[in-house]
Amino acid sequence: MYTVMAVDDEPAALNHLCKIIRKIGKDFCILDTAEHGADALEKMKEGQPDLLFTDVKMPVMDGIGLVREVKNKYPAVLSYVISGYQEFEYVKGAIQSGVCDYLLKPVIPSRMEEVLGQAKARLDEIYYRKRYGLIKRLCQGKEGPGEELRHYFQDEWYYSALIRKNGLPRRFTEAAGIEVFSEEAEQIMFYGRDEMEALYVCPASLSRERSFPAVIDRCLKKDWNGTGYHTCIISGEAFQIEDLPEKAKKLYKALNKKSAIGKDQRLILEEMGQEKKESVSQGVFLAMSVYLENGQTELFIKEVKKCLRKWTQEGRSQLWVENMVRQIVYIMQKTGYRNLEGEDYEFVLEDAFFYALDSEDLIQSLEGLLSAGKEGIRGHGAKADMENFYREVTAYMQEHLAEPLTLQHICRQFGVSQTYLSKAFRRCAETSFSNYLTMVRVEAAKRIMGEQEGIFVRDVAAMTGFSDQFYFSRIFRSVTGMRPSDYMADHAAVKEENK
Repeated sequence: MYTVMAVDDEPAALNHLCKIIRKIGKDFCILDTAEHGADALEKMKEGQPDLLFTDVKMPVMDGIGLVREVKNKYPAVLSYVISGYQEFEYVKGAIQSGVCDYLLKPVIPSRMEEVLGQAKARLDEIYYRKRYGLIKRLCQGKEGPGEELRHYFQDEWYYSALIRKNGLPRRFTEAAGIEVFSEEAEQIMFYGRDEMEALYVCPASLSRERSFPAVIDRCLKKDWNGTGYHTCIISGEAFQIEDLPEKAKKLYKALNKKSAIGKDQRLILEEMGQEKKESVSQGVFLAMSVYLENGQTELFIKEVKKCLRKWTQEGRSQLWVENMVRQIVYIMQKTGYRNLEGEDYEFVLEDAFFYALDSEDLIQSLEGLLSAGKEGIRGHGAKADMENFYREVTAYMQEHLAEPLTLQHICRQFGVSQTYLSKAFRRCAETSFSNYLTMVRVEAAKRIMGEQEGIFVRDVAAMTGFSDQFYFSRIFRSVTGMRPSDYMADHAAVKEENK
């Protein structure tokens, strides 16, 4: 519900204005009224409205002076002036000073309906961007001004949950994913550090008919279907919006502890007990060292693969398995089996864990790292060879965008290891495979919407390989800053102007 302050020194005119707003503005409520500009500014210290409607001629401080002060002190407020015909030219000039629009006296309902409709569209966008920025800031552990939080998050209580598809976000390399945020029309807000994740923030009022876990189960089924595994952490305790940073911190911490390759999990944060310390026998690493020191590389690789399968089957956390793999890498370096000093193996490791759906995917991804001198079946990894391979792969992706392309699919299609493929995109595109695929699909969607006027968003999504039109809309907006529908409308308007 958006708030309005009405200002007029004539009680009859003020009452008439408020009556129209109450009758027509179903998305608006009267926050306060004032007799002149100075009175309005004083009352704004206690509560800032979204809209300001003010008469022009008033004692103490007129409407134009009020609008200028509001523009300086409260730039988020949308201001509208009300005037008579004789003041028309005066008001037109005032629009240049920050007035959004004007209404002529006497105010008629149809004109007010038009103004409020336009104001709502603007406020929807303003609130969306403010909430996006605040949630992102709070999820990063940064505090926000309490009054600003309360203004843009008006419910008393909230619930939260975190859903992650597949592996944890990249942490060390620059190829971060595309941030996503819920659309304006979605009542449950969420923020994702990349397109594989969502931290849900749900007003408690929305979960009255069913429990919050049931609400998240529905989101999990609707928004996160398809291949892959999911880690879902639900907090069943309601909190106030100022406590979101601490709540998000606990959810992210739980995700890091619990996310395990190939394992679907649905957990309640408050029911998670004390974590058991995960350990591994040092004899395993001793055996690996002996194999490498004796030149028994096949036995070394066999032992590593056996351990990876065992750890994954046991449901060991991804972070724990990563740590074990880093110990294996240390053994490889220490024994001289692989010189990884000049190789960005952190990128290789992050890609391996990011894409792996099970232990076999993980093993395949690490194949090039484990096998000395072996980049992949493709070849020796020379720069020219890799660039030619990259061009072949990207051409194939362009031709098969509507298909569910995955890193594993491309590797099978071209007969290469995931290590080699990831490195090719790292070197030639300076980004990850998943980021490149997303950007290519968005560019293809823009081209289709520009060429096929009136096409449905769901059809654009299907033609560019997005399994769901809502997921496509979120990604498209994250990349371009526009909804697909707005992009098509703008493109159609430009075409019409050029005719």
